[in-house]
Amino acid sequence: MKYFRKCFLCVLLTAGLWLTGCGGTPAAEETEAAETTPRAYLDPADRDTILRINPANKLGVIDNKLSNMNMWNYNMFWKDSFSKSFFKNMYPFVEEMQFMTATGGELSRDLFRDPSDRSVLDDYDFTPLVNACRHVVEQGLVPVIKTGNIPQKYSTVSTTGTFGVNLYPPDDYNVYYNYIRAMTQTLADTFGTEEVQTWRWGCFTEYENGDWFQGTCEDYCKIYDYTVAAIQSVLGEDIRIGAHSMSCSEGLWDERDFIEHCISGTNYCTGQQGTRLTYLAASYYDDKISGLSSRTTRLTKTINILRDKVNQSVDAALAAGISREHLDELGITSIYYGVDEGRILSGSKGLNDSALTNRIVGDTKQAAYDAMILQQMVENDIGYFSAWAYHTDQFYGLPTVSYHVAAEFYKMVGTTQVETAVERYVENSLFPRTQDALASVGEDGTIYAMIYDFGDDLNVRDRDKNVGNALHLLVNLDCTRAKLTFSYINDESNFFDEWRADCEAAGITRDDFSWSPDSTQLPGNLTTDKAVRLFNQNISAGSDYTLCSVLKMDSAEVDVVDGELYYHLPLEPNSVVFCKIEPLQ
Repeated sequence: MKYFRKCFLCVLLTAGLWLTGCGGTPAAEETEAAETTPRAYLDPADRDTILRINPANKLGVIDNKLSNMNMWNYNMFWKDSFSKSFFKNMYPFVEEMQFMTATGGELSRDLFRDPSDRSVLDDYDFTPLVNACRHVVEQGLVPVIKTGNIPQKYSTVSTTGTFGVNLYPPDDYNVYYNYIRAMTQTLADTFGTEEVQTWRWGCFTEYENGDWFQGTCEDYCKIYDYTVAAIQSVLGEDIRIGAHSMSCSEGLWDERDFIEHCISGTNYCTGQQGTRLTYLAASYYDDKISGLSSRTTRLTKTINILRDKVNQSVDAALAAGISREHLDELGITSIYYGVDEGRILSGSKGLNDSALTNRIVGDTKQAAYDAMILQQMVENDIGYFSAWAYHTDQFYGLPTVSYHVAAEFYKMVGTTQVETAVERYVENSLFPRTQDALASVGEDGTIYAMIYDFGDDLNVRDRDKNVGNALHLLVNLDCTRAKLTFSYINDESNFFDEWRADCEAAGITRDDFSWSPDSTQLPGNLTTDKAVRLFNQNISAGSDYTLCSVLKMDSAEVDVVDGELYYHLPLEPNSVVFCKIEPLQ
C-alpha cells in the first residue's frame, strides 16, 4: 500500500504540484471513488455511528475561527519581507498577526537607542516594530500589537521572571504614557492614521500570571488605563483594544476585578468612569492530549468566566444609573472573545523539557482535537483561537495535521451551520470516544461537514473489539443524485508516523530532542546532527515525508432515495474527514 501510494504520488508531483518542501502547500491526492454500502447495512447491533444532517434547519453563519496567529518575538520572523502574496496563498485563513510583548520588558524588546541607559528615558527607536508592521501590512494582514511589559529602564525594580521580562510597574506612569503615545504616533505617521485605526491592540500577556507580572490588580488596571489613553490620544476614541488573561488556571488575582474596573471603575489616567474595552482573550491549554477521551467543555467554561462577568457587570452598571450609551462608547456592550494562545501544553519529555514547542503534537490525534475545539467555538460564539504555527518550520516546511484541518475548515467559513444529530448504538464506557460533526450549507446548496473521532488511544485489538470504524451518513436532500468529495486527515495524510518509525529504527531517542519529541517543530527541536540529517534527508521534493504530507481525497456519486442521501463512511479512531456534498439533479 505504501509503495503504491508513493509511486502514484510521484507521478502527480512531477506533473507540477507545489510541494511544501519547496516552500508551498502540498496538493491533495484524489483516489478512486469509494463504493457505497446498501441501506441494509444499518443494524441496531452495530457499533458504528449514525450522523444525520438536516440542511433545512439553519443556524448561524460560520465565521473565521482561525484568523489570528501568534508571534512570540516579531524580530525572529518579521525582520524581512515575505514573497508577494505568501500568506494569501499559504495561509488564506490568517487575517491578523499578533505580536506578543511587542513594546518592552527586556532589552531586546525595549524600543530605545540604548535600552540600558536609565539617564535618558525618551531615546525612542521604534524602527524594529515599524519594519515588522510594514511586512505584515504588505501581506494584507492586520497587526495586533500587544504592548509589552514595562521597559526595564522605566522601573527601579525591574526583576525579570520566567519569561525574561520586567515583572513590575513603571516608576512614573506619565513617562510610560509618553512612550506608548510616541510609539503610536510613529506608526500613524508611517502608515497613516486611518490605516492604524484598523489595527488591534492589547495590553500585556496573561496579566494576572505571576510569571509575567508581579504587580497588583490596581497596578495592572493603571497600566491598562494609561496605555489606552496614550493610544487614543493619537488614534481617537474608537480603537480596538483589550486584554489577555490566563483564565484556564488561577492567577495572582481575579481577572474579573479588571473587567469590573473597565466597566464601572474610575479611570486612573483620565479620572472618568470606565475604560475602553472591545475584546477579552484567554489562554486555553489542555495539559496533555493523551488521556483526553471525551468531549470536554473546559474551553467554553474558560471563556464564560469572562463572558459571565461582563454580562453581570453591565447589568449592575445599568442598575446603578450608568447609561447604555456610555457603555456603548467604551465598547463594553459589543465585546467579543477569543483565545490568544493555547492547545496542548506538554508531551513526553525530551532532553531538557516536556513542553510542546508549538503547543501541538505531530500525531494525527491533534487533528481530531482541533476539529473538536473548532466545533465548540462555533457552537459557543468564541471568536478565534490563535495558533503558534501550522508547519514544521514556523511558516515553512511540512504541513502538520493542524494545517490540514485549518485549510479545510476555512472552506466552511461564510456558510450557514445546519442541524446535525449523532446516534451511537452502543456506548462503551471502557473506551469512551467522541464522534461528532459540524455541518453547514452554502448559498448554492452545497453541504459541508467536518466529521471527527476523538478519544482514548487504542491498540488495534481494542479498537476492533470495542469501537466501530465507520459512520453512517444520512442527509436530507431535495435532489435525486449528489456528488460527495472527501478529504481524509489520518495517518495517510501525515508524515509524523513515518518520522517516529524512522527515529526508532535509527536509534534516535528523547535525548536527541530538546523539548518534547511529540513536538512538530522540526528540525528546530533536534539537538544532534544525526537526528537533523535523518529529518532533512526526507523532506526534499518528492521525498518520503513530503509525499506522506499530502492530503488524501476521494469522491463518489450516489443516488438520493426519497429525499435522503445515505453513505457508509470509514472513520478511523482519532481522525477527521471533511465532506462536501454537491446536489447534481
